[in-house]
Amino acid sequence: MEKAARSLNPETHRIQSQLAEYCKTGKTQEIKGALPDRLHNYRRLVFNVIFDIMTNAYPITRNLFGDRWKEFLQRFFIEHKCQHYQVWKLPEELLIWVKNADISEKTEFPFLTQLLEFEWAEIVVYNGADQEIPKTINHGNWRLDDLVFNPYYYLINLSYPIHKMPLRDAQKEIGNYCVILLRDLKKLNVKVLEFPLFFGTLMGQLNSSKNLHLAALDTCAMLQLELTPEIEDQISKWINQMIEKGFILGYRTTA
Repeated sequence: MEKAARSLNPETHRIQSQLAEYCKTGKTQEIKGALPDRLHNYRRLVFNVIFDIMTNAYPITRNLFGDRWKEFLQRFFIEHKCQHYQVWKLPEELLIWVKNADISEKTEFPFLTQLLEFEWAEIVVYNGADQEIPKTINHGNWRLDDLVFNPYYYLINLSYPIHKMPLRDAQKEIGNYCVILLRDLKKLNVKVLEFPLFFGTLMGQLNSSKNLHLAALDTCAMLQLELTPEIEDQISKWINQMIEKGFILGYRTTA
């Protein structure tokens, strides 16, 4: 987008920038070639597009705000400079603005940022680019063999259980909730899994250089635990449960 802007005639770029600024702020200014009595139509149409995108992306947040939703989005539209040019990614701009802005709604709704991230995570998981998935088998040794995870997931640590109870009730239940949003590879919908703290931490420790055993050792060190046979048994049971739920696809195989 920046390269395209640099290739424009400087005068054309200036006019486009002025029109974009007017559409955002509503502050009138002389724009070459524009009819002043029609400018407001451009601003209304552009905001309506933003309004529809955000309303479809954040239905829970929309219901939370009720009649205040439009005014909330108008403030976002005026104050925030969006960077994404892909339409499906635009909802993240609202999350970014709320994270960084000093707004009273974050005091009124202390879970607001997490709620927006939770709803944005569903979009990310659902729209994730297709990935090649390795061949797997259902049986193996997790201490030695590599597990294959469903690549379409988003791990989020919540302070409020907004994923499983009404928001007003969730606001009273401050805690530590490790949640994964997961794309079902068969039904192609998004489902939510909640993990105990140990397994949420375990997932956070996994990366391309660690198998599950090394991640388990690091998790125990972080939580000041020893990797006992009892914990190893819990991990084995968790793996079987996650295979059933489609989060773990199996053990990697070259056969």
